Amino acid sequence: MAVRMLRSLARRVRRSCSRPLSSPTRRMMSGGGGTSTGNLGRNAYVSDASPYVVMVRLSIKDHYLDRFIDATISDGLDSVLTESGCRRFDITQDHQQRNKFLLMEAYDNKDSFSSHLETDHFAKWHRSVRPTFLCEPEVTFARLLHPGHANMDSINPDKIDDHAFGTKLIRHTSHTIDSDFLNEYLSLVLFEAAEASKDDSCLRFDVYQNIENPQEVLSYEVFEDKEAALQHQQLPSAVDRMTKGLEWSETPLEAQEAVPVEGRNIWPPNSWNFHSLHNPSGIVFQRQNSVELENHLAKKKHQPMYP
Repeated sequence: MAVRMLRSLARRVRRSCSRPLSSPTRRMMSGGGGTSTGNLGRNAYVSDASPYVVMVRLSIKDHYLDRFIDATISDGLDSVLTESGCRRFDITQDHQQRNKFLLMEAYDNKDSFSSHLETDHFAKWHRSVRPTFLCEPEVTFARLLHPGHANMDSINPDKIDDHAFGTKLIRHTSHTIDSDFLNEYLSLVLFEAAEASKDDSCLRFDVYQNIENPQEVLSYEVFEDKEAALQHQQLPSAVDRMTKGLEWSETPLEAQEAVPVEGRNIWPPNSWNFHSLHNPSGIVFQRQNSVELENHLAKKKHQPMYP
């Protein structure tokens, strides 16, 4: 990785961008359209979701990897530190196809995400990374099914300036299930998630449902390391869920990509919070009254992103 990406995150800066965004990506990321969803099926409706989860899968041109990572870390940092409604902005790089990335963003509600799209740092990010896309990003808007009271906050205020790039193993799965089997599949994935919560090496096993297409069920799994993830995948409940997910999928077998991204955390760093059921630091972060945040923003004020 380039040296600039390993520098302290305190040296990253937000630049304003006066040009408005007008692209398929911007329209897709606005979260427009219907919000029909299933309760544990397909016949209920919600006007919003809390938390409001945005999953973005991206493929990046190989010669732009450093640029994309650098700009996306900066956007993620500014999002969770300066937006009161942004709880997480996790960046994962696939360990087999290193040009594939997952952004997992969690907001208090849809309005908080809409506000995110209007920020200077999002405009700056979009301007910087737009040329790096190999194809249009795939964006999913989702609601949380499990755990019911997940801790979505990622911030560790004592470690704001920690370097990026970690050693957690993050696994994201996606199955679009035939409606006749949707409830059965949900039962399987929720049972697997409950089993995972008993393992200290599994930091979170979130289950989401696509708001606009409730037949798509997604997981976001965070393990201490690759070995812990492999051990989990050998559990009968994990094998059964993945097998049935492929069998019951609406997508033809040859076109299925049940695990779109699996790899390490590019950001946030290991020292931030990945636990879904508790905050091990016991810290409640107050953005508006944080001395750490004020010091952080002061240090990065005059530092350009690209030296």
